Amino acid sequence: MSETKQLLEMLRHSNPAVRRFALQRLGEAGDRTAILELRRATEDEDAGVASQAEKSLYLLLQRSTVGVGPTERVVSIPGSVAGKPVDIFEVDSLKSAGRALLRPHAARMAREVAGSDPALARACAAALGKVRDPDFIPALVAGLGHEDRRSECAYALAGFDEPVATRALLALLDAADRSAVRLGCFALGSNRQPEVTRRLVSLLMHPDPEVRADVVFALGECGDAQVARKIAPLLDDRSDQVVLRALAALKKLADPELQGAILARLPRTRSDKIRATLVGSLAGAQVEPRLLAALERAVQDTDTRVRANAVEVIGSLACPREDKVRLLNPVREDRNNRVMANLAIAMGPIDPLHSLRVLSEMLNSGDKWERASAVYAAGFIREQRVALWLANIFMFEEDADVLRNTVSSLSRFRGHDISEQLVKALRHHNPAVRSGSARVLGALGDRVGREALVHALEQENDPSVKTDILGALSKLCDASHIPAIATVLKDSSPKVQARGLEALEQIGSVEILPLVEPFLSSLDPRVKANAARALWKLGQLDVAAVLGGMLHSPNSLEVRSAVYALGELGDTLEVIADLRHYYLLASALRARTREPSPGAVDGAAQTPAPRILADLLDAELPLRHIYAGRYPEAINTLQAYLQSNPHSLPANFLVGDLYRRLENLELALKHLEACRGASESFVNLDLHLASVRAGLNDTSGSIHHYLAALRSKLEIVEGMLASAQELLRHERVGDASLLLKALVQQVPIDAKIHFKIGVQLLNNGIYEEALTHLFKALMADPKDVRILLQLGVLMARLGQGMVLQKIHDWIVELVGADDPIAREARKLLDASLESLGGEETRDIG
Repeated sequence: MSETKQLLEMLRHSNPAVRRFALQRLGEAGDRTAILELRRATEDEDAGVASQAEKSLYLLLQRSTVGVGPTERVVSIPGSVAGKPVDIFEVDSLKSAGRALLRPHAARMAREVAGSDPALARACAAALGKVRDPDFIPALVAGLGHEDRRSECAYALAGFDEPVATRALLALLDAADRSAVRLGCFALGSNRQPEVTRRLVSLLMHPDPEVRADVVFALGECGDAQVARKIAPLLDDRSDQVVLRALAALKKLADPELQGAILARLPRTRSDKIRATLVGSLAGAQVEPRLLAALERAVQDTDTRVRANAVEVIGSLACPREDKVRLLNPVREDRNNRVMANLAIAMGPIDPLHSLRVLSEMLNSGDKWERASAVYAAGFIREQRVALWLANIFMFEEDADVLRNTVSSLSRFRGHDISEQLVKALRHHNPAVRSGSARVLGALGDRVGREALVHALEQENDPSVKTDILGALSKLCDASHIPAIATVLKDSSPKVQARGLEALEQIGSVEILPLVEPFLSSLDPRVKANAARALWKLGQLDVAAVLGGMLHSPNSLEVRSAVYALGELGDTLEVIADLRHYYLLASALRARTREPSPGAVDGAAQTPAPRILADLLDAELPLRHIYAGRYPEAINTLQAYLQSNPHSLPANFLVGDLYRRLENLELALKHLEACRGASESFVNLDLHLASVRAGLNDTSGSIHHYLAALRSKLEIVEGMLASAQELLRHERVGDASLLLKALVQQVPIDAKIHFKIGVQLLNNGIYEEALTHLFKALMADPKDVRILLQLGVLMARLGQGMVLQKIHDWIVELVGADDPIAREARKLLDASLESLGGEETRDIG
């Protein structure tokens, strides 16, 4: 049995920790045949398992695009000046800074590992395994003594490259409890230390077959080819499970003697399952007479799995065409669906017509398993007509198993015709078809289907389909699609919200900050974790403190969701070297490592303006009165100060604000007005003046000051922009990126701003500027018929009947004449033509 099959079997285990372990290994293995199972696992009832499935799926799909290997300690972003790096990041330093931020909260979780709540203890152990702070290894080691949390503690310890963690796991191998020994084997499977290998080898003859099987599995992971000769005798073990594990381990260790051992074992094997697996393990084997003779017997075996595997192996051999035809002849009339499917694949390169005949017969069968096998086989036959067959079946098939295999096979093809069919399938009545179409479009990376997916997202009501559409869009979208994806965050389904947050995280632009922040308070673990990870990834380091505060909540659900989210933050530190995805986080952590300790600042360089220091000291006493709620005392103190300093900005502002609170609006206005001119860009001053003017029924004055407050905010933003540009000029890209993030939090970048402003200007009768903004909006999104309709309204008001006619025709072409927007455009056109009465239309000046 292959390693992938073993791991897939583990996905059905009742213990969530085992399922998470299997998912993690599947992601690392890089076997694309596991994609469908990983997708199913994203719907696991356990939030930790579902999240690990998401990460493993992403890792599997993105492995080829990661720019930095896990062993690199220093990474940089290339600069444009003399080929020098703009920013250099010490990976170990960044990890240390991140763990230092998480340490106070990890300490709280470490205490809970020994607590009385087993569910919380398990969650905390899993989170500590992701944070990987060596300070908390003792807490995890102690947790091994509690059976109800032992699995999570063991798998957490497996992630540490520390001798104390390894010794604790090795101690499990000596336990009297069989389940503890098996757990130790699994947890040590990824540990390649010689001492671990020696201890595992010593257990190969363990009397319990399940323990022997787990030991073999772990040794297959160790990467030491020398242990192959120790495992080989277990091919004759009396336990089928041990034999299958031994076979998989020897294949993984690339044992040069394996082919000979299999050929020697086959004739004396009575178990159909073992015989089928042995035959299947010969795929790609070196051609020799013994191999051909064994396959000749295998294609005539009584067991269908043996015959099917033999056909698959024959198709993979690098032997003459005549040998393949001779070996395959006995199964040309075989009616088993698996044999027929593998025959179609094997015959493809040597007899394409026969291959297509077999495939066509199966595709038209009334037996659903024949159709399911046929569509599976079709994915390996790179014929365009086969792709079109699949697309056609996809539209009309109702059986879930056939549809699932069709989705998998369609993802192997490319072409405009296929994309068109998949786009049509997004409107299919069957939710399974819509979901499958979205997944395939995402796997294909088809940019043509991207806009169709965005449109489908707006129309879709099924939560399951929505999550698949969002999963596809997360691979295809950029910052221009943030508004479309943000709409799903209002969905009532936590799964849809969680997937929407993941899609925004993948876009990774700073514009998502105000959209994501509210979900940090969600009680759903995945929603909270996804929001936290997205914010953390963008350099919002304070998110750790927010989650840490939630650990003290009386709501147990909020505590567990915060624990899970903190674990996710720790997990990002292991991949922070991938700067294309974690640049803002790396910049924020690096900036934190540069923060000076108290007393270390150069006073000459850092002293503020003397006037501000003096004002700050003078304001101390009145501020103390205000904090204590002693407003009259504060006013008396400030009024006394104003006798000698009548133009003091802080004194006048504080007195004016106190009178405003006491609703003495005339005196408030007097003192606040005295502040004008004493300070530039003081937003709160204008806000207070606007409030006071409104209280005095001075509407015009109130609006004036609100506008002034907005102008002050823009002036502040312009100053920050200038600072960011100056940082870039000095090649401080990381610092500039953090300042950009702060700017976006203050002034979110709205991709739809030209449309919104254009509509507002149109409503206010400012037509020339409205036209400018609406045209820019149209250039940004030429297929948005709402923009075209507003342009139509503008053309109608300007008397541009000919242009309005063109806009109407354009809308009809995009959405059809029966669409509500098209009907509205028709009304505009009819009214415009009627009002013009045949007169010539005016030109736009």
